Amino acid sequence: QCHPVSSEKPSMCIGSATQLFSGHQTCKGCYKDLFAGRYNYCNGSYAGATKTGCNWSGGAGCTFPAERNVSPAQCQKKCADEPGCNYFTTYYGYICNLYLMDSCKLESSGAPGVVSELVPCPSPEPSASPTVIASAEPSQVSSEKPS
Repeated sequence: QCHPVSSEKPSMCIGSATQLFSGHQTCKGCYKDLFAGRYNYCNGSYAGATKTGCNWSGGAGCTFPAERNVSPAQCQKKCADEPGCNYFTTYYGYICNLYLMDSCKLESSGAPGVVSELVPCPSPEPSASPTVIASAEPSQVSSEKPS
């Protein structure tokens, strides 16, 4: 069942992700490393990054308390809740990286992981009959012919 994640990402759904790759590859570019507690490569040098303003690894305002045991389901939810996150990689069932990129270009990684992409919610079905809103006053129609 697909429910919008949050008001920040109404088009993304809880429980909706597509596995893109499994093996020794990950997305290239800006990411939030939950295990290390810092943003990496979010300094604006990667085109398509949805976060900038950090050093290559951390920097002022670019570190946070590390989370060293994040399940794949929790990683997906964290990506859905993170502004700018569209992809995530899980390693060994407890390490989570959130990719703050508008596309995922695969690159080699030193560890086997699973790269996934958040999937947009399906569009709501159109209603069977159109909604008619009555106006407060009847419209005025001119009976004069244009000259």
